Amino acid sequence: MAILITGATGHLGPHLIAELLRASDFDRVYVTARRTGEAAASRVHAVERIARRSLTEQGCGPIASSIVPIDADLVQGRLAIADPDLRRIEDDVEVIVHAAADTRFGAPLETLKTANVGATLTVCRIAERCRHLRQFLFVSTACVAGRRTGRIPETIVNDPVGFANAYERTKWEAEAVVVSSGLPCRIARLSTCAGSHVNGYVHRFGALHHLLHWMSRGLVPMVPGTAATPIDVISTDVAAAWLARAAGRDPKGVEICHVALGDRAIPVDALLDLVIPLLDAEGRGRVKRPALVAEPVFESFTRMVGLSGDALLARVQASAAAVLPSLLHPKTYDTSSAERCFGAPLAHADTAALLSRVIDFGRSQRWGLLDERLRPPPAARLRGAQPQRVGVGPHAH
Repeated sequence: MAILITGATGHLGPHLIAELLRASDFDRVYVTARRTGEAAASRVHAVERIARRSLTEQGCGPIASSIVPIDADLVQGRLAIADPDLRRIEDDVEVIVHAAADTRFGAPLETLKTANVGATLTVCRIAERCRHLRQFLFVSTACVAGRRTGRIPETIVNDPVGFANAYERTKWEAEAVVVSSGLPCRIARLSTCAGSHVNGYVHRFGALHHLLHWMSRGLVPMVPGTAATPIDVISTDVAAAWLARAAGRDPKGVEICHVALGDRAIPVDALLDLVIPLLDAEGRGRVKRPALVAEPVFESFTRMVGLSGDALLARVQASAAAVLPSLLHPKTYDTSSAERCFGAPLAHADTAALLSRVIDFGRSQRWGLLDERLRPPPAARLRGAQPQRVGVGPHAH
């Protein structure tokens, strides 16, 4: 059986590839990548090497499944794939996992629309041409709940009450594209994926990691929300294991699944109590706990920082202001459908142990950046992932 994956060079990439190879449901794994500074095949094979090395370290024997790189530009709203590759996909692929996305919370709306909505429409058009398609598995985000509060059901959101940022909005719009396509589909709404619960490995640092880095430098003095606001953070291993198993199971109609902690999410007050000592590497109390504040206070502080003339602090606060206001809308995600699809409760890692390992890894890699002005290119981060200690690790079962 053959599967096509988009976004495999991103945050989930090595974890998902490893889980698909481990599952052995698919003997051909087509992986799309855009040509950037290096060829698509080179980027795909770099991720494959990380995944296969991880499986070897876990004691898995030789895996015969082949990884087939596909040079494809999906963000322009057109089928930018060479004809021979497109014909192979149409004739061979039975499952598509669309995980490619622009996950920058503070990116411009039109940029996010192109990457998240336009690319999803493109991949749906490819899926429509696949003669043997059994499932279109769309990797979405729990953030599509936007400003809703309370318990969030695993259902299609037809009447959004608003969004905290453009990323949430465009992922909701992308979900609508998938549902209206008429394809056999399953939508996986992932919670925030922190990294590997085995060793903290992070393939690509994102908003959560940047916040932790800035917090360790005293650049996040306040957080909006109340002490009881639930924080839902999962390991990337669990997310990848769920996706790999779901890819091998045909959906029944349109299925919506929250891959999240759900009722096991911890309050932000407890999370800060946990994280601050972990960030204080020297144990001297130099990392201060951010204050929990009401929305007007946070907005006023954001405006003041913008007028301060401090370029670094202004950049940090602008990014924080694109992410943190979601805490003003506390919610708990229902996970019943996700557990039915998986066939068991999701074996989430202990949050304290997970974040401890992620913070240790982030610190060892300088959080993927020296500061916001000195971010290394993706290739450098990938080279930094080569030693054994940063293998992606097994899933939770």
